[in-house]
Amino acid sequence: MLRDDLESEGLILLDLESNSNPTWLCVFDKGKHDIRMIERSKATAFACRGTPPLELINILKSGIDNPTRNITWLSNPQKALEYGKQKSGQLLTIYDWKYFLSMAIKKENIGDKSKQISELYEFPFEINGIEYLSANENWKPAYDMSYGRLIDPTKQIHPVGIIFIAENKKQVEWLDLGMDVYSSIH
Repeated sequence: MLRDDLESEGLILLDLESNSNPTWLCVFDKGKHDIRMIERSKATAFACRGTPPLELINILKSGIDNPTRNITWLSNPQKALEYGKQKSGQLLTIYDWKYFLSMAIKKENIGDKSKQISELYEFPFEINGIEYLSANENWKPAYDMSYGRLIDPTKQIHPVGIIFIAENKKQVEWLDLGMDVYSSIH
C-alpha cells in the first residue's frame, strides 16, 4: 500500500478524517526526499489531484477541495504535481478511482445508469456520427476524456491520503500551525 511505502522511507504520517472517513496526511520535505519517489510510487494506481494547501480544510471537511464541485480533473502524480503550488507548499490529494465516473457516455448507454447519475449527463455532442452526453457544458474532448471525471453522487468521496509537499522549513511550520488550528476547532 502507498502508506506503507511512505512510512518505510521515514516520512511522517498523521491519521485524520476526511468527510467522516479515515485518511492520512504525509509531510513530504523536498529538501530531505526526492520527489521522484512519489512519481514512481503506488500513487500511480490512484487518481491524483494537485491543490493549494489552503484547501486542506475543505478536503478534510467535505472530501474534495471545492464542496460544490461535481466535476474534477485527475491524473497521475507527475501531472498532478504541476498544479496547486503556492508559497505555503502544495497538496497532492490521492483518491480511489471508485469515486469517479467518465465525463461522457454514449447516449445509447444512458439507460444503464441510475436516474440520479443519468441526470448529470445533460449536454449532447457528437463524435464521428455517434451521439454522446457529457457532464460538462464546455466539453473539451481531448482534455476531458484524459483528465476529466464526474464525481459519483452516490458515494461519499474522501481521499485515500494527502501528501503535503514542502520545499522549505517555513512551509512545514505553516502546516504545523494550520494543523494546530484545525485540531482546536475539531
